[in-house]
Amino acid sequence: MTAPHHSEAGASAPVFRRLDGPCTSRFSLPEEVIQDQTRINMARDLPRFHLRADYGKRKDRPLAIVGGGPSLRKTINELHDFEDVMVCGSAHDYVVNSGINPKYAVVCSARHDPGELPSDFIKYPRYFCEYLIASCCHPAVFDALCDQNVTMWNSYAAFPHELYNNEPLVQGGSSVVLRALPIAILLGYYDLHFFGFDSCFEKPEENHAYDAGAHSLEHDLTKVRIGAEDGPEFLTHIAWLVQARDFQEMCKHMGHLFNPIIHGDGLIAEIMRQAAQLQAKES
Repeated sequence: MTAPHHSEAGASAPVFRRLDGPCTSRFSLPEEVIQDQTRINMARDLPRFHLRADYGKRKDRPLAIVGGGPSLRKTINELHDFEDVMVCGSAHDYVVNSGINPKYAVVCSARHDPGELPSDFIKYPRYFCEYLIASCCHPAVFDALCDQNVTMWNSYAAFPHELYNNEPLVQGGSSVVLRALPIAILLGYYDLHFFGFDSCFEKPEENHAYDAGAHSLEHDLTKVRIGAEDGPEFLTHIAWLVQARDFQEMCKHMGHLFNPIIHGDGLIAEIMRQAAQLQAKES
């Protein structure tokens, strides 16, 4: 396992060099389905994220943002060192069952297939955790967590603003971790430690630290190198390449708002490591 890396992975960041043929995604959800789910949820009498008392107020302590990448198996015990932990999406039960008490849980998937609802990965909710659920989620997610501390937020999409009752939207990248990132900034955190944020597989059948269900293998796999033609090779797929690209763009344009520290030894950690090296040479 490599040491944590932090830098602003901007214009000088390493590039991907694909080794295999084109990879494709087989998942899509019709826009009308997402809009219908959002419309139902916007009528709920729930606390709104943008109205919370600590919205935008600086916190002088780090936040651990936890995704479900394979490296989490190696680094999860490090989470005991953090007072504030934000778990993302399907990683919830794995983190909780490992003895970690998350302060926040962020959910934004609009999936609606039985067995693949975000709430199917929150079978062990905790009263001390605040569940930050996006308005685009299936109504069953809110129903499953009706007895928990739930706050609703709006994940940006190119829909009419009236759909959200003109409430603020949270922009971000293509994954739940990259929506958790701006949420963390809006909560006032600056030092952001990312765990399980890999964008790669360790084995073809293992792209999470736990069993994430059939949807976790819905993309064709590809191999990429990072940086030079003889750079490190990673097994990944199109959705995770987009996640890595989006993270680089967010570091480039929002890097003054947060300090990213990547734990683990995945593709994104390697990007950050090489970016730091390039910046050191240029300075």
